[in-house]
Amino acid sequence: MNKNRYLCSAVAVIAAIGLQAPAHARVPLKAKARIASLKVDSVFNLTALSKGTGSGPLPNFVSARAAIAAARANGMPETRKLPALTPHAKSMKPMFGGFSSVPPHALMLKAQSQAAANIANFDGLSQLDQRSADNGNQFSLEPPDQALATNGVYVLQAVNNALTVFDASGKQLIAPVSTNRFFNLQSELNRVNGQFGPSLSDPRAFYDPDSKRWFVFEWGIIQNANGQALGATYQFFAVSETSNPLGNWRVSQFDTTNGQIAGCPCIPDFQQIGFNKNGVFVTHNLFSLFGVQNFQGASVYALSKAALVAGTGSPVFEFTLPNDFTVHPAVVPPAGRYATEEHGTEYFLEGLADVSSTGTAHAVRVFALSNTAGLSNPKQTVTLNSVDVATQAYAEPFPAKQPDGPRPYAASLVKSGQKLPPVPLLDTGTARFASNPYLANGVVWGALSTAWGSPSGGKSALAYFALNVSGGASKLTASVATQGYVIAPADTSVAYGSVAMPVNGRGVIGFQLSGPGNYPSTGFTTLSMTGTGPIVITGLGAVPLDGFTGYNADKSQGTERWGDYSAAGVVGTSNLWFAAEYAPDPAVKPRGVFANWGSSITNVRP
Repeated sequence: MNKNRYLCSAVAVIAAIGLQAPAHARVPLKAKARIASLKVDSVFNLTALSKGTGSGPLPNFVSARAAIAAARANGMPETRKLPALTPHAKSMKPMFGGFSSVPPHALMLKAQSQAAANIANFDGLSQLDQRSADNGNQFSLEPPDQALATNGVYVLQAVNNALTVFDASGKQLIAPVSTNRFFNLQSELNRVNGQFGPSLSDPRAFYDPDSKRWFVFEWGIIQNANGQALGATYQFFAVSETSNPLGNWRVSQFDTTNGQIAGCPCIPDFQQIGFNKNGVFVTHNLFSLFGVQNFQGASVYALSKAALVAGTGSPVFEFTLPNDFTVHPAVVPPAGRYATEEHGTEYFLEGLADVSSTGTAHAVRVFALSNTAGLSNPKQTVTLNSVDVATQAYAEPFPAKQPDGPRPYAASLVKSGQKLPPVPLLDTGTARFASNPYLANGVVWGALSTAWGSPSGGKSALAYFALNVSGGASKLTASVATQGYVIAPADTSVAYGSVAMPVNGRGVIGFQLSGPGNYPSTGFTTLSMTGTGPIVITGLGAVPLDGFTGYNADKSQGTERWGDYSAAGVVGTSNLWFAAEYAPDPAVKPRGVFANWGSSITNVRP
């Protein structure tokens, strides 16, 4: 396998200064508060919680088959596959190709000369860590959804339903904590009495430099003790009481069932969070909870940041968008300039390939939500509007390839001496903004996965966008400042990009990388108005991903869930962080019985 930590990048940068496409026009939507004031449900100390529900011993299963047999014998399931919900089936479409004229050798030398001085990384949570939290009263989960927040002193990470805190050097400060227990809920699955707790998904986290507070969000389905959905879903969230994430937190929640919408009660899938000076913004994709999980639109919530920080209760304002999908609110880097138009404005980005019948798009939708200064008053009205901006093309991405290698889970699925199932492909998600866009100096930066190549030989690349934005909901304008693609060499794919953009305009895109010569790894490229740099691998994969979502019952080649998103954060002007999933060396980071995903946390100072 290729053990080189550095790959040259092949990047096609397409400048489209000033392009704007106002073909999409929406009458501004107005909303008053749906909930007058949220209450704080509970207060807890994270350090104390970690000591009471830290990692516990797991059964010493000799194989996945033995684990499954044990789970069936005591009536308790072992695995849970997190939802992968889209408005329509994936439509794989060919993309055009293009490569940089910069000599690959020069790019590789540049990467090597920079690496030692300004890059550090360490292992984050793994599948075994997540499964072991809450004394083992958890499921084995795939894919590994990623949350990251940092203030440069502490690094808070959540992956699926476990959370922990590191210092900036990578020292783990507390044992992994179950997010069910973090939100003061019953365990995911009590393995003594077999009773289920709420089913949580899609953790998100953010450190707000203005208030110096930490925020963690995760949505959940309420279930009875037998694991049957009860027809109610909630958005759970917690806010720290100080700048120290190891101290006290306040937990709150609000109802996301949306019974007023035909086709609901709904799952509030793939939650996104954003922040501006005045508000905290949460968005969901709505799918029917019962029966066929039909798409019912997107929801946008706005809450008062000051009220959440003070613990005094915030109104909840809500918009429902029946024809939009994954509307992602932005965040502002430290020392950044907030949008003050129309009494405070928050911007959002939406990729349009997911709502296209062809799975392709040549535009990005920009939203503005205005009067955020009034979010603390339930009698105020907030306004939402959007425009479409003509951009480079992008499309639903192809799965990534990976090399074969040690696959103990696959071996447990067949009899001794039998041929293993094919090595799985890796799911690269959909063409949507899956991680926070950054608003820096009047420009919103974001990245999404895209197809590249032909249907017979396609792979996943990244498309990035920098959009000039101005005005509030009533006078919103947007145009392309710069845009381009990040394309790895040969058959190597990059996917799940997350942008970290400081106020100086010299940022990075963190991502996941895999190909026929590279085990699943993490990496990044620098990003600015002049384009991108070389691809640098940070978390170097050592084995193939070998988890329970990667194998089909008929032994045909499966596609493993590889993580629905990565995450990034900014500290100061040149201290950038990102976290993504990879396949670590099991001798260094032990694997779980049912999956072997790990995560790598990287600090870059470009």
